[in-house]
Amino acid sequence: MATVKHRKVDRTSIAFLRKGQEFYASQKYDHAEKALLRAMDMCTCGVAVQNQPRIDHEILKAIEQKRLKEVLASMSASSKRCGNPVHVDALDSLIATYEMQFRLNEGLEFALKMVNLSPREPKSYLRLGKVLRLKSLPTTAYCNYKQGIELVRRKHPHHALLHKLQAQKDKILPYARFDPITILPIELVRMIFKHLDFKTRCGCLGVSKTWKIVLTGKSLKSLWQVQEYKITGNSHPGLRRIRSSFESNVRYATGALTELSIHNCSSFFQFCSLQQALFLAPQLKVLKLRQVRGICYLEGVPGQFKLPSLMNLSLGHGVYPTPRLVQQLLDSSCDSLEELSIFGLQGRDRDVEDPVPDWDPNWPKLEKLKVIRLSCVPFRDRRDRVTDINRVMELTPNIEEAWIGCVTWKPEKLLLCWPKLRSLFVALDTRTRHTSGNQPQLNREMRELHVECRWNLLSLVPSLHLPYFHMLEKLSLVCEPLSQDEFMSLVRPSLESGTLRELDIRPLPVLDFFKNFPLPDWFKSDSITYLSLTGFTQELLYEDRMFEEVVLAIINRFPNLRSVDIADEIFPDTLLAKFIQKGVKTIYCHKAPPRVDLRNWASKKFGAELIMGSPPHLPAAHPERNNLPQLPR
Repeated sequence: MATVKHRKVDRTSIAFLRKGQEFYASQKYDHAEKALLRAMDMCTCGVAVQNQPRIDHEILKAIEQKRLKEVLASMSASSKRCGNPVHVDALDSLIATYEMQFRLNEGLEFALKMVNLSPREPKSYLRLGKVLRLKSLPTTAYCNYKQGIELVRRKHPHHALLHKLQAQKDKILPYARFDPITILPIELVRMIFKHLDFKTRCGCLGVSKTWKIVLTGKSLKSLWQVQEYKITGNSHPGLRRIRSSFESNVRYATGALTELSIHNCSSFFQFCSLQQALFLAPQLKVLKLRQVRGICYLEGVPGQFKLPSLMNLSLGHGVYPTPRLVQQLLDSSCDSLEELSIFGLQGRDRDVEDPVPDWDPNWPKLEKLKVIRLSCVPFRDRRDRVTDINRVMELTPNIEEAWIGCVTWKPEKLLLCWPKLRSLFVALDTRTRHTSGNQPQLNREMRELHVECRWNLLSLVPSLHLPYFHMLEKLSLVCEPLSQDEFMSLVRPSLESGTLRELDIRPLPVLDFFKNFPLPDWFKSDSITYLSLTGFTQELLYEDRMFEEVVLAIINRFPNLRSVDIADEIFPDTLLAKFIQKGVKTIYCHKAPPRVDLRNWASKKFGAELIMGSPPHLPAAHPERNNLPQLPR
């Protein structure tokens, strides 16, 4: 209860205040209310709080929004303030009377008016905080204490009740609940929500109106500039709303959608066509389409469209575009496109006279294109289907990285058409036209070379007995076993120069390793971090008494080795454990999973892992390549 400390006031007001406090102490709350109201009315300020218009909603909202100081300042012109301690004590005691009568709504109304009446008085915030706690509003009570401390401290930095306000604030803090999205700076909100995938981000819009308002505001439009749609099936309940949802999400990005990825695009385009999607997102920089199951045929788009900012176009697994659509997409982005991936190029019949060319000579020249990945539609009878990409090579003069599969080409055009090429993958099903001469078709400064099939390798490097590559960083070959001289000419120069980091030759010339053990002096490097160990099982060497000695000798030659791929080799768990003890952090196995106790031991003691499957970083394991759906002849 409040006590009267100031004596230089009207004695009648003090008398009614004391009388009201006595009634309160004797639990005569109705009499206490009347006496305290009389004491308030006799104040010389002339402010009758009980007759003032209701402003409690405005002040309460200001407390919740942490704008109390601004709102009180805006009310100063229309509201009269009073610092009379008798007036304040009478109002404080009146609210305490309402609390005892469980008239909390009236108590809250008068407590908020008390804050407006005397905004620099700590008792106003102490009383309001108590009422809010009784109404089970701990978060609002915390905000009230916090803002009250700031207002009081500004005028009375040494007020005796400041420590009590601080104590109440600390006491209520564990019970307060805060919406982080309204408290954290907008930059932190952006950083947090960027770590969520697009589907989860869309789900966050349904948390509350506040979340939707904040997340779709202009300050967070960057969250919606990258959108990824993963549709699980044709019967998804939200499919019919996909167009309206897409339009809303584009609107949240203020029309500046820069990256669009669609998985299972046949279901998406059933209700929102490709033409509509491109019309809504003219500022796209990345467009990725993929069909998870089955096949999605994409026809040409009516009319013309422009994608002047498109830098990355990927038509991946199961997406088979017509030549007209490919031409439209390239025409619309020829001045900006830097990366092109099409894994469903439509082939043509070899037996048809005057067939339509795969790559129209009138299509645009792609001067800025640096990365290209092309693969033909896999037909069951591949002998009657071809896709010639020689014209492609002429239209893309600045290619630095190429991924070629299931197409026909002339390697002799590489140095002429792609002089800047530094990384090349050639798949097993690539058809190489006859090449004339015995000159290598690749630049000596190649950084990455990945080839499947010996014939493809010979078309690129006709003589495997002469050293040619001195700056390779990654080398992977899948072919018949190389001879010792061929292996040395391909691998030794880059090993000795210290540039080679990944060596993946399947199989290794392991017979030569066993016959000429110890290993050759040149077969060592501090730069190798990834190595495949294959060919031992094929030659039945896992039963040889020198098997473990030879394998460990190979591992010892590469002290910085961190990843090993043993594929389908039969390596005992004890040997794998020795790999890990020598510093290997990742072992890839294809055939049978290692024992659970070995995996647990490797993880806990060395932070290493044993993974079932192929290394995902190899070009041969590109996700759009695996299990492409075949078409009938």
